[in-house]
Amino acid sequence: NDARPARPLSFLGAAAFQWLNPKAWMIAVGALGTYAPPGEGLAINLVWMGVLFVAAALPSVALWTLMGMGVGRLLSSPSASPRAIQLFNIAMAMLLVASLGVVFV
Repeated sequence: NDARPARPLSFLGAAAFQWLNPKAWMIAVGALGTYAPPGEGLAINLVWMGVLFVAAALPSVALWTLMGMGVGRLLSSPSASPRAIQLFNIAMAMLLVASLGVVFV
């Protein structure tokens, strides 16, 4: 029985794993169907959509990463009590459930 924790994906592994992300495929197909004019020029439209998606994703991913690192430091610091971690997890769960309201309203 190997009790070692699994290694997280590498950067390239995580990037390659995105090819299996159904939400990304739905967004890409939806954007292409909505905004790409029909007819010639599919390749250039794909390139422009890719550029726009990357331009939109980089700042938002960077912000989420910085925020996650900050929260991680706070919750892993010696001054963070187990109760504070539990309250944080409960608050995040409540926000996740509340975000479902947008889907069902």
